Amino acid sequence: MERRTTTNVYERLLSQLEAQLRKEVEQLEAKEASINRRLHAIDALEAELEAREKILQTICMVFEIDPEGKITYVNDLFLKTTGYSSEDVIGKPYNNLKHPDSPAATLNQMWDTVKKGKVWRGILKNRNKEGSAYYTETLTVPIKQNGKPTRFLSVQFDITKHVSLLAEYEENMRHAVRIQKALMANMNDLENFENPYFYIYKPLHRVGGDFLFHHFHKNSHIFVLGDAFGHGLSASLFAIVTLEKLHKIIKEKHTYSPSAILESLDTELTQLKEESEENLLDACDLVAAVYQPKHRRLTITSLSIPCFIWRKATKTLEEIPMYKVSVGGKKYKKEDLLWEDRVFDLEEGDIVYLMTDGIRNQIGEQTARPLGKSGLTKLLQQVAPHPLKEQKQVIEEVLKRWRGKEPQTDDTLLFAFQV
Repeated sequence: MERRTTTNVYERLLSQLEAQLRKEVEQLEAKEASINRRLHAIDALEAELEAREKILQTICMVFEIDPEGKITYVNDLFLKTTGYSSEDVIGKPYNNLKHPDSPAATLNQMWDTVKKGKVWRGILKNRNKEGSAYYTETLTVPIKQNGKPTRFLSVQFDITKHVSLLAEYEENMRHAVRIQKALMANMNDLENFENPYFYIYKPLHRVGGDFLFHHFHKNSHIFVLGDAFGHGLSASLFAIVTLEKLHKIIKEKHTYSPSAILESLDTELTQLKEESEENLLDACDLVAAVYQPKHRRLTITSLSIPCFIWRKATKTLEEIPMYKVSVGGKKYKKEDLLWEDRVFDLEEGDIVYLMTDGIRNQIGEQTARPLGKSGLTKLLQQVAPHPLKEQKQVIEEVLKRWRGKEPQTDDTLLFAFQV
C-alpha cells in the first residue's frame, strides 16, 4: 500500500514536470516564432533599404564629408557625371569643387547651417574636371553622435539641363519683350496725338496678350486695342503675329475703316491658322477705332472689348455696343462678317475708354468674385468727373484695394483719352 502511494506521488510529480516543460517549450517556440518574424522583417527592411540605396545611387550624386569639410566618400554617379576620379577628390576640401563664378556666400551658408545640426537645401554651381559648370539641387544632412555633428551626408541632383532650359526660356522671354515693344504703340509718346490721355498696362507676366496699336494718317488717329487669349509667352506670340498683320493691313494696304481692318485681320489670322500643321494659334478680342480730332468724331467697331464714353455735359457713362465675337477663333460665314462701324460725335471734355477684360476679371479678396461689368461701370463713373491726370492713380488704387491679397488674374490694359 505504501509502495503504491509513493508511485502515485512520483507519477503526479512527473506529470507536473511534463506539463511545465510543455508550457516552457511552447513559450520558447512562440519566442522563436516572434524572433523569426522580426528577422524576416529585418531582412525585408534591409532589402528595401538596399533597393532604395541603389535607386539613390543611380539618380543622385552622394558625398560624405568630415567636420573639416574634406570629402571622405563619393559614389560612382558623381565620378561619372563630373569626370573626376576618387583620387582627385577623396581627402580634398569639398570647396575645391566650387565654380569660380559661384558666390562664396552660398557654401558658407551651407556649412554654417549643417554645423549647427540643421539640414541645408539649396542650389550649388560647381565645376567638373574639365572646368565646365554644372548645377545641383543639394540636400546636406548632419550625422550626429551625442548630439553633435560628426560627419555630413550630401545628396545632389544634377539640374544642369533644367538651368540651361531656364536660361534659354529667359532669353526667349527677353526677345519677346523687345519684339512686342517694337511693334506696339509707344504709349508714352503717341505720334501727333495732342489730346490728354493715360494708360494702364500690366501684363500678368513679363509679356502678355494685351496690346495697343496706333497709326496717324491724314489728321486721323487709328487705334487697335487687343486681347489675345491666354497669358504669358504664348499669348505674347499671338499678339506679336496680330501686330505684324496690323502693320501690313493699315500701313501697307492702307485700310482705315475699323470694321474693314478687323475683317481683314480675321481673314489673315484664319488663313495662317489653316496653313499651320498644328493648331498653334488661338483667338483675339479687338477694338478698332478712328478718332478725328478736327471733327471730334469717333468711328469704332468692337469685338468683345469693353468701351465707354463719358459725356461731360450730361455726366453720364455711355457704353459702346460690341459684337460678341473674336478674331481668328473660327472661320466665319460671310453673313457673320457684317460688322458695322459705329460713329459717335464727341464734345469737348468727353472721355473715351478702351480696355481689355482684365480689369473686370480681377478677383476681390472680400468677395472672392471678379469685379465684373457692374463693378467696372461704377469705377468709371466714380473717376470720370476727376481730372484725367488723377484717374490713373485712382483706378490703380481702387483695383489694389479690391484685390487685397488676391494675385492678379489677367493681363490688364486700359487706354483713355479726353476730347
